[in-house]
Amino acid sequence: MSLIPEDKYLYTRSILKQFRKSLLLCYVIALIISIVGVGFWTTKEVYASADRELTLLVDMVRAARRYVAEDVRPYMLERDIFHSPAVSSTVATKHIAGHFADNQPEYYIRIVSDNPLNLENQPTPFEQEILKTFRQNRNIENLVAEGNIKDTKYLVSSRPSISRESCLVCHGVPEEAPKEITEVYGKESGFGYKDNQVVGASIVAVPIEDVNQIVLVRGFLAFIFLSLIFSIVFLSLNRLVSLLILKPIVKISRIARSVSEGNLTQSMSTERQDEIGELVKSFELMRRSLVTASKRLRRSNRRQ
Repeated sequence: MSLIPEDKYLYTRSILKQFRKSLLLCYVIALIISIVGVGFWTTKEVYASADRELTLLVDMVRAARRYVAEDVRPYMLERDIFHSPAVSSTVATKHIAGHFADNQPEYYIRIVSDNPLNLENQPTPFEQEILKTFRQNRNIENLVAEGNIKDTKYLVSSRPSISRESCLVCHGVPEEAPKEITEVYGKESGFGYKDNQVVGASIVAVPIEDVNQIVLVRGFLAFIFLSLIFSIVFLSLNRLVSLLILKPIVKISRIARSVSEGNLTQSMSTERQDEIGELVKSFELMRRSLVTASKRLRRSNRRQ
């Protein structure tokens, strides 16, 4: 009875099938790792980029307010000159933010107060929560958070506006405020400030890109790239495995079948120095041993 399977390609097809399954498994694992990695690094990159832009914007606002408070306001007040964009850092910042928004409308800059001279500076509910946080914890100097403003997701940085003695010139007693203030804003709001009091907040925000959309696009590109690389590798390895491993095994299997059926004349030879070469040499040694044994057996039968 033959020891070789009836289907001479049974073993080789099994090996090829397992090899292909292994490659597919590696592809799936690499794809999952890549997509997870793309999501992680994309999210990190988006927030890092937003944070860098936010830092620059915050520094710009701080520099503008400091310029008004330290370089312009003392000079103007010493000479009894009152011009609100030059004396009030809030007004100055509002003007600067307006001009900035003409060129960069997606960015958000506001100086808000729940007791403002200009009622346009009333805080939104989101900004009111920021004010509440600053008043509850005076140790907080900077608050960074995510928030939705005008249906857009923003990374928000805010700092408390602390009233100083110089602020009381305009925000102290209404009757003592410059007439330029009361004539424009009236006497109902924006007064009664005390020294070292949280009276508002500087709020600067930069839009955060839709992380999910970016991850989806980059994940799709990663899928296309990996699939292309996998296809090239798969076809190349499949061809190499067929030529270097499976075809020699099929040949060895075919000759082994022939030998098992009594045909000892088919020899095998190879120049390969690998495991397949060793298998061919071992099989050839076995065939020669069978030939020798067969000849001895025939001679022994003749003598009998």
